Amino acid sequence: MDLFFETIFVGVLSFGIFVVIRSLVSNSGWSLFMTGVLKHFVGYWIGIQDAYCRQYTGLPYAPIPSSMELLLEGFAFVLIGGLLQPVIKNPWIIAFGIGVVLHLVSEWTGVHAWFLSRCS
Repeated sequence: MDLFFETIFVGVLSFGIFVVIRSLVSNSGWSLFMTGVLKHFVGYWIGIQDAYCRQYTGLPYAPIPSSMELLLEGFAFVLIGGLLQPVIKNPWIIAFGIGVVLHLVSEWTGVHAWFLSRCS
């Protein structure tokens, strides 16, 4: 059940960040890239990643995101957005969908397990 709520939360967070970015940047590719970068950074900044570490490992702190992690998440948003755009025409739904898809893919491929191994 936690995975369901986490996934919806990440979708809503992605949507919220996209709304702000889209009001500042009209290019959809750049908007998605910046949304991915900021989603990862904001998750760290407001303590979501620390809470994730505490919940799953009992350890209190998440690692500070590296520039590479931020860039990879930005590129992942652009890639998944490119795959969703032919099917879903509404950019707001795409932003939510990217957050959902990326969270689930990260869970199923072991990216989240790798992240948890870095908690301290």
